[in-house]
Amino acid sequence: LDTNSPPAEYNHPALRAFVSRGSARRAYLDAKTASLKAELEKLLEERDSLDAEVRKHEGALSPLRRMPVEIISLIFKFAAPFRSYVMNVKEGPWTLSAVCSRWRNIALSQPSLW
Repeated sequence: LDTNSPPAEYNHPALRAFVSRGSARRAYLDAKTASLKAELEKLLEERDSLDAEVRKHEGALSPLRRMPVEIISLIFKFAAPFRSYVMNVKEGPWTLSAVCSRWRNIALSQPSLW
């Protein structure tokens, strides 16, 4: 097998049998690999979904969610101190009000920001 010499005629049946078994084993391994890849993909999707749900629940426990509106309003006042920002939607109260609905309501309720 490690030379270019032709095999003896009496070795042909054994060689053919090995090739046949090898091909069948290869087909089995290909099918098993495809099945495992599909299972892996399913598990990875499940893990990603779980991670997203865990992050949502962690967010619900965030201390910022429990912070009183008055403190957030004061922070906003210092974060956007200049009225010139009002015209630029990428700065000042615009960016603060784009974070979430709670922040938007707080920002909109503060005329001093605008």
